[in-house]
Amino acid sequence: MISVTFAYLVAMALLLSWKSTRLVGTVALFVMLTVAPVLSSMLLILVAVVCYYIYGKPRSDVWPKKFPWRD
Repeated sequence: MISVTFAYLVAMALLLSWKSTRLVGTVALFVMLTVAPVLSSMLLILVAVVCYYIYGKPRSDVWPKKFPWRD
């Protein structure tokens, strides 16, 4: 079961990597969350922490000061 889950996670990561297959990767992520919610939630949190340390803290100046829909 562990090898099947690992293979599914690798396939899901590859599907999410390219823009043309991202929709299928999103469906695979939903299926993974449905089949094994605890395992996939822990893995998503682990990936988020690793990405946070790799890419650093997000910048606060990404959003513009005034949004187009506000006056």
